[in-house]
Amino acid sequence: MTGVEVTRANENFQFAFEKAAEYAPDGAIARFDPVTVTSTGTDITSFNRIFTIGGRTPEAIEAAVEWMHDRGDPFWLTTTDERRAEVEAVASSLDLVDAGVSQPGMVLRSLDGIPAPSSEASIERVTDEDDLEELVPVFADVFDVPHDVTETLIPPSVLDDATYELLVGRIDGRCVSCGTLLQRDGVAGVYSIATVEDHRGRGIGTDMTWEVLRAGRESGCQIGVLQSSEMGYPVYEKMGFEPVVDYHNFEPRT
Repeated sequence: MTGVEVTRANENFQFAFEKAAEYAPDGAIARFDPVTVTSTGTDITSFNRIFTIGGRTPEAIEAAVEWMHDRGDPFWLTTTDERRAEVEAVASSLDLVDAGVSQPGMVLRSLDGIPAPSSEASIERVTDEDDLEELVPVFADVFDVPHDVTETLIPPSVLDDATYELLVGRIDGRCVSCGTLLQRDGVAGVYSIATVEDHRGRGIGTDMTWEVLRAGRESGCQIGVLQSSEMGYPVYEKMGFEPVVDYHNFEPRT
C-alpha cells in the first residue's frame, strides 16, 4: 500500500464530515491550518470532528478546540496512529481524554472484479424523495440517530450532489439496508452501510458494499476506502480491504 493511497483514504474520510457539515442546517466548517474542524451542530459527539490527520501544531489544535467549545458542540479530536502520541500530549493539556473509540481505515486497491449480488435483496440507487424517505428510518434505527436529525443530515438536496450516491436494499418491497458512496479524486468512499437487525447475517451488507463500490467504479473511481466497525472488519477483510491506518479519538473530559 502506497503513502499516496493512505493519504487519499484520509482525505476522503475528512471530506465525508465536511459534506455532513455542509448539509446540516446548523453545520459549520473552520480551518486552522493544518487542522480542519467540521460541526453538524447536533449533540451527537461523533458527528462533530476536529481532524489532525494531515499534520498538527499545538496552536492550531488549541484554536480548533476553542472554536468548538464556543459553539457548545460535543466533539471528537481525530488523529491517526502515526500522530497519536504527539496529539495525545496536546489533547491532555487541553483537558481532552481518550474517547476509547478507534477505527481502522481500510483500502481496496482495485475496483475490478466486483461480484454480482448474491443475497435476496434488490439493491437500487436512490433517485427521488420517496426513496429517501425509505432510507431515513433504516439509517436512524441502525445508527441510533433520531429520525429528525437524520432527515437534516440527509436532505433531498443531496440527490443533486454529484459526489454523493445513496443506495437502498429491499426485500419484498421493504427497505432493509442502505449505503452511501462519497466520491472524490478517484476514490470511492463507502459509508453508512446498514442492515436492519432482523435481516443481518444474510449477506445483504456485503452486497450493499459491493454495489456502492460498483457505483464508484462507474463514476471513474479506482480504489475504495472505508472506516470499519469491529463487527464489519472480518467482512471487509474477506472482500479484500486492507487496513492501512488507525483513527483515534479524544473528547472533552466530563
